[in-house]
Amino acid sequence: MKVSIIIPIYNSEKYLKQCLESIINQTYKNIEIICINDGSTDNSEKIIKDYLKTNKNITYLKQPNAGQSIARNKGLEKATGDFILFVDSDDFIEKNMVEKLIDPLTKSSEIDLTFCDYYLYTDGKTEKCFTINEKEKDLKKQLILSAPSPCLKLFRKSFLKGFKFPENIIYEDYAIIPALIAKAKNVEYIQEHLYYYRQHSASTTRNAKFTENKMDIIKASEILLNSIKDKEINKYKEEIEYLIIIHFILMGGLRFSRYPKARKKMQEISKFVQNNSIKIENNKYYQNLSKEKKKLIKIILNGDVLGCYIFFIKRKLNIGGYSEI
Repeated sequence: MKVSIIIPIYNSEKYLKQCLESIINQTYKNIEIICINDGSTDNSEKIIKDYLKTNKNITYLKQPNAGQSIARNKGLEKATGDFILFVDSDDFIEKNMVEKLIDPLTKSSEIDLTFCDYYLYTDGKTEKCFTINEKEKDLKKQLILSAPSPCLKLFRKSFLKGFKFPENIIYEDYAIIPALIAKAKNVEYIQEHLYYYRQHSASTTRNAKFTENKMDIIKASEILLNSIKDKEINKYKEEIEYLIIIHFILMGGLRFSRYPKARKKMQEISKFVQNNSIKIENNKYYQNLSKEKKKLIKIILNGDVLGCYIFFIKRKLNIGGYSEI
């Protein structure tokens, strides 16, 4: 059975060879590699074309810079495999990742996706990270609550029929992946660290500098919240609302507090919560948060820019219980 590996590429010359080598040298050989160049202005295209000369299983697509979601959607349209794996061009994978993830999928048609753990890779140093939290017994709930990335997961292609990433926004993974997981019949956890997620300042969502598209997190939150209108996804309403509490209210609010016209931007969060009748304090996952995080959420909802500024000082000084946020 064939696996299609989709790689959106934008100005990745520094990391692209390591990414491609890790995929070309997989122990599972029946793979196609779909590289989508999203308008790179560096040497990424030259690197891909060099690999094309010696690797017949690489398909190369090129588009003007339009964003990661459009690139991934083009890859999905082109894919001919039975299973789909997404890898970001600055990341890389263990040589047996495909072999490990595909095994349960070939043994049971009731499993729609498998997933694994990962390494956080920073300046050549690795840190083991776990995708799910063992406190929640329901495996699907755990995965919905995890980092909303399509990477780390091998999807059955038939499960992705009709699926598209939201286009022309960033935070598209957060907008759609939790709802996609909620629709899976069954998921399987491979408890091994098989993916290397590279952490660097150039990441679109990590870069602290304000750009207008950073406000896309509001659109992404709307898409995610609207997904619970689907009866199947509504079973996981509490998990999806908690993701909004963490990714939009808490983390988004902290980012907003550092942007120009911070108070006005933070007020957009309060407006979203009120308009959508999100009962934050009733959420069982919110109730398990630390006192410090609950306090910080209230500071954000009150549009308290100074309170957020004090948080950043405390975190830098590693005081007040904020160092892990």
